[in-house]
Amino acid sequence: KWLDETEPPAGPTSSPTLARRRVTGGTQALLSALREDHLRPLQGGAFLRSDLGHEFLVPMEGVVTIGRFNRDTGRSPDIDLEYIDPRLSVSREHARLTAADGQFWLEDLGSHHGTRVNSERVLPGQKRALNDHDGISLGIVRLTFVLVE
Repeated sequence: KWLDETEPPAGPTSSPTLARRRVTGGTQALLSALREDHLRPLQGGAFLRSDLGHEFLVPMEGVVTIGRFNRDTGRSPDIDLEYIDPRLSVSREHARLTAADGQFWLEDLGSHHGTRVNSERVLPGQKRALNDHDGISLGIVRLTFVLVE
């Protein structure tokens, strides 16, 4: 995974440039690096914030799986909620978040404890559009969807 960093402008009329550095160790290492560097999406980004203050970056394009580590297969979802879900109420493959053209949708993947957006159940296979500050419940885990303009 790559972490983008903004380098300061070289001169008074130069614009910032984007540098990249390699971050190894998976999603948790990337999140830790982001927290250490105090980075946020600079323009047009999104993230999920837990009630406990954890933040998970959401890409502006593509598909992200949300769940918890699968010990049987050794696979982790793109956003792993295991360490903030002590009761294991989040399924291994709980939900899918899709982003395209500045729009975001959340879909339940047949989870055991369900998915809710603003207290409304999202049925398996149903895509629910997300808006800034929507509340998301995955099992007992509570998240807020945040857009950065």
